[in-house]
Amino acid sequence: MNEHLFSYGTLQKEKVQLESFGRILTGTKDTLKGYKLSFLEIKDESVLLKSEQKFHPIAIHSENNDDCVEGIVFEVTVEELLLSDSYEVGDYVRVKEVLTSGKQAWVYVAKKDGYPHYLTYKNTEKKPSALKQEFPLPSLEINEVYYPENVLLTSSFSSEIESQNFGAAQFCSFLRDTIEVEHCLVIPAIVCLRRIPFQIPSQPKQDLYKTATDEGFHAEQANTYLTELEKHFGLPYLPGKQPPLFLRRLENLRSVETDPLYRDLITIINGIVTETRISVELSKFAANKELSGSVRIICDSHARDEVIHSSQFQALGYWLWEEFDEQMKTDASEFYIKSTIARSLPDIERIVHSFMKVTGLALSEVYRIVLSKYNADELIKEMLIAAKPTISYLKKLGIERYQSFDRAIEKERIRLEHELNEMQAKK
Repeated sequence: MNEHLFSYGTLQKEKVQLESFGRILTGTKDTLKGYKLSFLEIKDESVLLKSEQKFHPIAIHSENNDDCVEGIVFEVTVEELLLSDSYEVGDYVRVKEVLTSGKQAWVYVAKKDGYPHYLTYKNTEKKPSALKQEFPLPSLEINEVYYPENVLLTSSFSSEIESQNFGAAQFCSFLRDTIEVEHCLVIPAIVCLRRIPFQIPSQPKQDLYKTATDEGFHAEQANTYLTELEKHFGLPYLPGKQPPLFLRRLENLRSVETDPLYRDLITIINGIVTETRISVELSKFAANKELSGSVRIICDSHARDEVIHSSQFQALGYWLWEEFDEQMKTDASEFYIKSTIARSLPDIERIVHSFMKVTGLALSEVYRIVLSKYNADELIKEMLIAAKPTISYLKKLGIERYQSFDRAIEKERIRLEHELNEMQAKK
């Protein structure tokens, strides 16, 4: 089976073709988008003898689809493709790209400078909070605020006490999420690194393994604070209750995959998506002076570690992206978008449960109140606010070359409208 090879430089020379393949190649003009040209000084004598050209053009990924490189796409055998590998120097890497004609072709582009830079405790001269073994507890003072005000529901509470208790219930949910996230998303993502067939450099992999210790500590820290808050406000998490909605959605995304490699990649992507946003979310809590001092302390402790964890997971995402072929980039883009939406959507069932617990109203009445405030547009709006750091990361990654985030949002809006209509009909 033959392959397409796109050339924008010296492989178009007949002398190079004859000396490399023993024949003259035939091809057609085509264009590679999202790259721009630079020049590389060649020092390999064997290559210089063939090309008779000291500086060779080299395509550099620009993340700008308006940039393009003109060239010729040739049809070559697999054996000839391997011979072309021998001709190109080590500064190039062969990747598969889609040309403007629609053809998928191999092309030699600039190799990335190794593994992306990331933060560690060593290079930031910081220490993991787990070393201190501090477990902040709620002070449980009157009028203490545990969660930012829910402006949509504030007018529906009959007293300040109800509003305060609702905030406590929301922070309990936030802490439960923290425990679930650490044990069910982040640590499993780290575990999967040893199973995927990509040779992650040993030091970055080791640094990621180390984060598991931090994640376990923060789950323990959250559980200690949560236990006291639940006891004081009478907000126990009932045994047998389902995992958070976002975890169920993410597990559904993973469970439909039959390919073990893709299941592991989805697990890793879920971890990356979570880590792109969690440090930002925690930092906002830590900086919010309206919140209880103990809330700010526990969130600040967690946020300081997550800045480092986020950097490491984002670097992993960038590195893996360069290892993916075109099909995997297409599939991974879909996984990233679905994971981002599932991870960031508000949980109506949880809001209803918390509201009912603190007000004592009947379930049907609570649904009526909550659904009168939350429509599909509001849910999408809140999701986009929560997902802002993730979306920014995904755009830098380049997923919009493969999947449309806007189209996915519109599809989710339609799904939500149907889901909310069903809720209203049942309640």
